[in-house]
Amino acid sequence: MLRRTLALSAATVLLGLGLTACTNPIDQLVQGGVEQGVEEAIEQATGGNVDIDTGGGASLPSDFPADVPVPPGTITSSLTTDGIFQIMTTLDDVAQGATFAEEVEAAGYTLTTSQDLGEMKVWILENGTWTLSVTTIDGESPYLSYTVGPVG
Repeated sequence: MLRRTLALSAATVLLGLGLTACTNPIDQLVQGGVEQGVEEAIEQATGGNVDIDTGGGASLPSDFPADVPVPPGTITSSLTTDGIFQIMTTLDDVAQGATFAEEVEAAGYTLTTSQDLGEMKVWILENGTWTLSVTTIDGESPYLSYTVGPVG
């Protein structure tokens, strides 16, 4: 499970770095035809099944848990592997991420960790069933990275 989580996190970081460096790298990924290649690379690293949805057709995965809060913003990509979900959204304002973390906590999740790294802020919350990671990156196009996985 740890290996799968690390591989998914690495893919998220790569997508996130692209988002901070370019105006719209998700569209570049789709136009470049690398979506399938990224899926295959993650599947090889994790041994699991991965589904990546990017660009204009990105949406919440159909098997996303109904009891987990949905992140704010416009979904630009989603990845799913072995019960772990990674959602990327663009935000109108980076403050939406902090507000979302507060709403999740108010919904019964416990804040276990938070970090303020300047333009990047991270909140880790859990409720005994799910661990949620909310990360915001401020910039020209602020975005939110949201990872949901089972506790443990």
